[in-house]
Amino acid sequence: MLVNNAGLSTRRRVIDTTPDDFRGLVELNLLALVRCTRAAYPLISQQRGHIVNIGSLAGKVGSRYMGAYPASKHAVTAYTQQLRLELADEGIHVMLVCPGPIADRRRHALRERGRGSARRRLEARRRRQST
Repeated sequence: MLVNNAGLSTRRRVIDTTPDDFRGLVELNLLALVRCTRAAYPLISQQRGHIVNIGSLAGKVGSRYMGAYPASKHAVTAYTQQLRLELADEGIHVMLVCPGPIADRRRHALRERGRGSARRRLEARRRRQST
């Protein structure tokens, strides 16, 4: 079984995303997956194995401020569909997993920072009201 689970996302307006930004995300999110699949194909073909590609919900449904990420993951979706159609007769099972937003340290830190500042504002307001 091959699980292609590498990826990187960005957060910015797509109009502010440069061709180099697109190139970098396509290189990691799509072309690295293609290279790994091609390298593992002989063994997977021998064993009639499985290929699991990790895409993204963003590759199926657009959302704002994701830069080049949705385009790169949409390409993963299309590539996976092609593999499924072309390799099924060889007994190779191909599937796409599309997780939604993933909680990571950066997102958690931003959320906590926001909560902390909101908490401080509320406490300051209460102090002013009580005096």
